[in-house]
Amino acid sequence: MIWTCRQDHFEASLNLVIAMPSRRFRWEILAIPSVTLLLIVACGSANPASTGSALVPSNRVEANVYSGRENPTWTIGAGTLDALTRSIEALSVYSGSEPSATDAAGLGFRNVQVSDLQTSRGFAKLAIVGPAKVTLEMKDSTTIVLADPTSSALRSMLTEVGQHVTSEVLESIRQMAVKGSTP
Repeated sequence: MIWTCRQDHFEASLNLVIAMPSRRFRWEILAIPSVTLLLIVACGSANPASTGSALVPSNRVEANVYSGRENPTWTIGAGTLDALTRSIEALSVYSGSEPSATDAAGLGFRNVQVSDLQTSRGFAKLAIVGPAKVTLEMKDSTTIVLADPTSSALRSMLTEVGQHVTSEVLESIRQMAVKGSTP
């Protein structure tokens, strides 16, 4: 969240606070929290994506591997981000039926999700990288499914994913990436 404030609301709130009586100690005590509250209400908070402000990518990664406990999350490294982006750029949009449902609910590895990914196709709020396909959930609410028969996007992330999951989980992901589909 980013705090933003429109000039007209700020000035109106400030004038209201200054006009409050402060002859008694009781009013002075109330004036300080009132200033804070009025500024928060007047300024509000805004999501940069909805206000047209510059987007600050978080590039947060979540490996969907566990059922019943928290999945590992981290911020993607610059080298891995570059490799992933290059891999995604080389993929083509699916024409025809989608590949196997690699991100269906179940036990074990399902996919790796990367938030806020800038691609040549636009800004993806979420890139879901799995065996055989990459799904981009775009800022404009469209979804693009990319064919990845060799799982190149997933393989580009294996080294970094391996730093955040157990060796058994990493081996499972490697096997799926080699096969290009779920076991």
